[in-house]
Amino acid sequence: MFPFEIDEASDVPLWVQLRNRIAYLINDGYFKPGDKLPTVRGLASEISINYNTVNKAYLSLVSDGYLESTRGRGVFVTDMAAAEGGEARAEVEAVLDDCIASCRDLGMGLDDIERAMGRKIKRLKHEEARERGEVAALYRGLPQLEVGRRTDVAEGCPKAQGLMLLLRAMNPQVLAVDEITAPEDVRALTMAAGCGVTLLATAHGEDRTALERRPLYRPLLEEGLFRFLVRIRREGERHVYDVEELR
Repeated sequence: MFPFEIDEASDVPLWVQLRNRIAYLINDGYFKPGDKLPTVRGLASEISINYNTVNKAYLSLVSDGYLESTRGRGVFVTDMAAAEGGEARAEVEAVLDDCIASCRDLGMGLDDIERAMGRKIKRLKHEEARERGEVAALYRGLPQLEVGRRTDVAEGCPKAQGLMLLLRAMNPQVLAVDEITAPEDVRALTMAAGCGVTLLATAHGEDRTALERRPLYRPLLEEGLFRFLVRIRREGERHVYDVEELR
């Protein structure tokens, strides 16, 4: 039996529930790269839902790179890590090319650019080092501020890994995440949403249109993971909060 149950109490569309569940099963290792999934009609019959619902979920997963469909053979799980690695490298190369070109327009040589970039990275590392452990003021791994007996503080833990630890160990109802910055963050949030967790997250962007233009954030909006978008802007000395319902 395919491991999926409809959440009748959820306002998340059924095709999104199915899509998120399959994405979770892939990310969690239940389905491995190369595994063949049931046909659209076969899965629709097995879990007793409409053919078009399954087809829409599959198409979304194909679009996002989780699955690949081959005529005459079926639907298979893709190797996300290998695919994203190549895409990420290409994007990084393009960004670096633009940066170097802009520096050269300022009259800098390659050696000048290398030294300037090294100084910048060194400053960023110092800033990150100061920020680590800021909430609990960690010193030699021990919190120096009172954060409560029921609060765990993890040091040096990547965001996506931390989300997975919480999801598996604590069965949370709500997960709050500051600054979505990487594809692995998006995969972790998608997995959490597929488990019925309510999400609260921040991201840098001027507005909804700006977020939709960025490949990193677009799937989160298209798949209905969030119900509201809150845009924070400044007007003089005060902050203004614009709330937009996404679905």
